[in-house]
Amino acid sequence: MRQQRILLVASPSTPPNVREQLGASIVAAWPRQGRKPNLVPVDLEHLPEALVERPIAQLALAVLGETEGRADVARLIDDLIAARTAGLILLPGDAAASARNLEAEGVLVESWDTNPAALAAALHALCQRECMIERLARELNLTRAAHGGLSGQMAQLHEELNLASSVQRELMPRQLPTVEGLDLGVLFRPAGFVSGDVYDCVRIGERRVAFLLADAVGHGVPAALLTMVISRSLRRTLDDAGPGGDVDPADAMRRLNRDLCGAGAGSFQFATAVFGVVDAETWEVTASVAGHPSPLRLRAGAVDRIPADGPLLGVFDAAEFEQSRFRLAPGETLLIYSDGFETAFPTGGDKRTLGKPTSAYLRHLGGLGSRAEATGSVGAALIELTGLLDAQSGSLHQRDDVTALAIRRTDAAAIQRRAAA
Repeated sequence: MRQQRILLVASPSTPPNVREQLGASIVAAWPRQGRKPNLVPVDLEHLPEALVERPIAQLALAVLGETEGRADVARLIDDLIAARTAGLILLPGDAAASARNLEAEGVLVESWDTNPAALAAALHALCQRECMIERLARELNLTRAAHGGLSGQMAQLHEELNLASSVQRELMPRQLPTVEGLDLGVLFRPAGFVSGDVYDCVRIGERRVAFLLADAVGHGVPAALLTMVISRSLRRTLDDAGPGGDVDPADAMRRLNRDLCGAGAGSFQFATAVFGVVDAETWEVTASVAGHPSPLRLRAGAVDRIPADGPLLGVFDAAEFEQSRFRLAPGETLLIYSDGFETAFPTGGDKRTLGKPTSAYLRHLGGLGSRAEATGSVGAALIELTGLLDAQSGSLHQRDDVTALAIRRTDAAAIQRRAAA
């Protein structure tokens, strides 16, 4: 510990030798004989310069004369407080009593004739306080520096995540394709900046549409990077088939699986997916499922799961995938969704179930078909579904990415009835 330093201050009106006598008597009565302070004489007019460089345990002992009034004492106290320096101001008896109510933040006022031992004890206590304050000040400065660095890193991370979000969204269609007889809509809600879900919908020729919804296992940037591999693989498959070419969903899924196995390189990054093709001329749908929740066929008052299943993507390079075929009936909606819906709706309004998988989502998804029929648009029905998600407790802290892709065969007769009405 450094030697304690006391600035021994005198004003022009301080009687000769009074400052030195009081200082010497205080040092003589110092509580710790082995650690007596070092007195540094300073004239009041030069005190600001002495306060600029503030070492550990620096105090001020100011011996003022009778001509210094309350305004002078208040100014001196302000200077000491601004320099984070505690101290003791000594005044003649009546002047000390008058100025005592100016004491503030470690600056005390006493009279010349106070017992030197009491003054020494007061200064010693202030010195210990100053040591603690100095340590706290250093720690505060270090904390501010660290916080400033952390704030900069957080701002950079925020910018990078925003950029990653923009890049990811560029991989997904800005608009869904338009095909006569089909009504398409999508709901896409990442849990954070980037999503582990990805969807795509591509027109093939005049009357067919290829669709994909995939969910990378996990969250955040690692999952989002995997979705980029999935999007690139699908686009390559469609490019190889050419405009209007045949695309076999099971073969496309096998190719996607091989790409993910190669990209994972032992990092245990898996994904689930649904890939299919819908023909708006024959209304035949061919779909392949890889470890993903089964797509739903929605009709007014009815919900059917498509009986299709397959292994996770990115696990076994030689995995085989099957596919299902069925026909969309007029007014029927095909709904592909991610498993984030399983935790989006608690059962019976019980908040304790929030975040745990439930079957409550099936009721809300099943009603989408009726809402689409009532509104005449799956887009409007998905907007209502978004409102239901917003109404859930904890929706601001969404636990998982939520994505739904709806493909509806329009009912020409129903459309004509609505137009006539």
